[in-house]
Order: sequence, then structure tokens, then C-alpha cells
Amino acid sequence: MFFCIQLNKLYDEQATLTVEKRYSQFWGLDEELRKQGYIHLPKLPPKLWNPSNDFINRRQVQLDAYLRELVNRKDTRNSWPLIQFLELDQFCPEIIYN
Repeated sequence: MFFCIQLNKLYDEQATLTVEKRYSQFWGLDEELRKQGYIHLPKLPPKLWNPSNDFINRRQVQLDAYLRELVNRKDTRNSWPLIQFLELDQFCPEIIYN
């Protein structure tokens, strides 16, 4: 099961990228951020698996909220683990230099 993340460039609404990630990749991102000393991270939904549509929809909402909070935080938004997770180094490499 993949979760799709839609990215849009800030100054070019035509430039979009869809990134597909598994839950285990979200888990890896969270672990890496914690290893690097980031604290008070948003809560990642639990690993439990239930193939019902309701469960999948709730998890999608929770993962969306998790990512939005990471992107809105000044300390994590420019972190290398998040940049790599969202593939921003490939989609908009100019952020590496700014």
C-alpha cells in the first residue's frame, strides 16, 4: 500500500510531482529525525494494519497531518531527512542552495 503525496512548486503551479511512500518509509523518516535530535515531533499513526477502507482513509488523513506539521515547523522543514523523503532535492534542487 502506497500513500501518494502531491507536491507543487511555490512559484510554478504547473510543476507538480507525486511521490509514493509506504508507511514503513514514514516510520523511517520519523526514526531518522529522532536520531538527529529533533524533539516534540508530531505523532505518527500506529503500525497496526486493518485493510478496511475506513482504516486506510483515517491513516491517510493522519499521515497528511504528520507531514504538514513537519513542513510547517521551522526546524524540520529544511532537514535533510525530510528533503530526501519528499524528493525535493530532485524536484526543486534550488532549495539546496537557498
